[in-house]
Amino acid sequence: MHNSSTLLDIRKKKTPYIYIKLLPAVPTIAFDTYWKFAAERQSIYMKRLRGEKLPWTNDAILSKYKFTNVYRITDRVSQYLVRNVIYNPNLPSDHEEVFFRIMMFKIFNKIETWELLVSKFGLLSYSTYDIENIMHKNWINFLRKAWSK
Repeated sequence: MHNSSTLLDIRKKKTPYIYIKLLPAVPTIAFDTYWKFAAERQSIYMKRLRGEKLPWTNDAILSKYKFTNVYRITDRVSQYLVRNVIYNPNLPSDHEEVFFRIMMFKIFNKIETWELLVSKFGLLSYSTYDIENIMHKNWINFLRKAWSK
């Protein structure tokens, strides 16, 4: 059994630092391939920003398909989220409201869906949110009709 002075002594001691010598990292083929892919995506992004003419790459896959930007925040949808959902000066800025809007936007993660909901229901607000009324009855039915067109 410990007395109180012994417990205080134990609590005052610093946690020891543990150092583990790491071996040098050895890149694998997957590691090397990923970083070449990321570097080429970034190169394409920069060429597009500079207004260079196509083709921006000789890579058959990267020239045919769309990928997110290396820095996700530079994506069109992420920029919309930041400007219009998170930091919109016309919307409430308290933490609960901002968090709520982010979560609502990320359910769909699509600008057109967000704008459709806002145009139909107005401000999407935590303070007036009612899952039974909004999500199950109004939003879902409205979105089903909109998406079926």
